[in-house]
Amino acid sequence: MRHYLNMVSMAVVLDRIGVYLKTKSDAEIGRALGKNENPSQYVNNWRRRGTIPWEELFNFSQREGVSLDWLLTGEKENDFMCKWDEKSREACRKLKEIIDSDDKFAVPAILSNIDAFRDSVDKTDRLKKIEAAVTELKKSNADLSSEQPKKTFSKKKTM
Repeated sequence: MRHYLNMVSMAVVLDRIGVYLKTKSDAEIGRALGKNENPSQYVNNWRRRGTIPWEELFNFSQREGVSLDWLLTGEKENDFMCKWDEKSREACRKLKEIIDSDDKFAVPAILSNIDAFRDSVDKTDRLKKIEAAVTELKKSNADLSSEQPKKTFSKKKTM
């Protein structure tokens, strides 16, 4: 992670902020990042040094509702789902709509049910692993039994 962060260009991040704000003005970008005194000087210094003002960037992201991922990488917020099938993407969109609604009944119910479903899937996965282990043990036992010579018992004749 650290190596990746070293590759992030502050100039590019500042340019993305400008794109979001629809401006090329360093002064406007600086003000948007919370620097009201000499805002363009702050931005010029950040560009020159290549340093990222993490706190200002995070606060801007939260205040404006801009994805921090997009600011740093240029990838859209939902790009992580791009390789998911349509059914999974649609389910996530629906869940996000419900959670974003802040409905005082629906949100806790959804979150509680998600936890219950996750527990169920975890238990099913563990059960499958146990069943596979039992099958493997049975097979090993059968292999061992077939390798050993059969013992035959005969009744001793008594005289």
